[in-house]
Amino acid sequence: MNSLFKRLPRNRLAATRRSSRRCLHAHSHPHPLLATFSRLCAEGPLRPALALLPDLAAAGLRADPVSLCRLVKLCVRQGTANDGRLIHRHVAHEAPHGVGGLFVSNSLVSMYAKFGLLDDALRLFDEIPRRTSSPGRLSSRRWRIPKGGRRKR
Repeated sequence: MNSLFKRLPRNRLAATRRSSRRCLHAHSHPHPLLATFSRLCAEGPLRPALALLPDLAAAGLRADPVSLCRLVKLCVRQGTANDGRLIHRHVAHEAPHGVGGLFVSNSLVSMYAKFGLLDDALRLFDEIPRRTSSPGRLSSRRWRIPKGGRRKR
């Protein structure tokens, strides 16, 4: 890699560095509330992250799917099923035609299953608008999870 830079003319190298810096800083910075929410979802604690959900809605901001999935994961580790339902309500309110996309919906289904709420997990799974039936993925036609928690074909 160093040999490439040695072969480039000095002025071209400097221009490349300047343009790459410009590209990195050309994007607008996220809203401070979104940045705080993303940080709390990644690092915790859970309560302050959950407290920001109404503030995001009031400000007209939408959290990105990665932050929401991290929040669901944090909820599984530190929270209760009621906290998970709060997240689900927020996501459903923000995206009423499909619960926040496939990525977030799968995280919510997994959360409900980990809390032992298999009826809620199955209900949400059946509401997911688009599924893939590639090998290794669940399809509602192939698998049913009864109340006992055992899969049947």
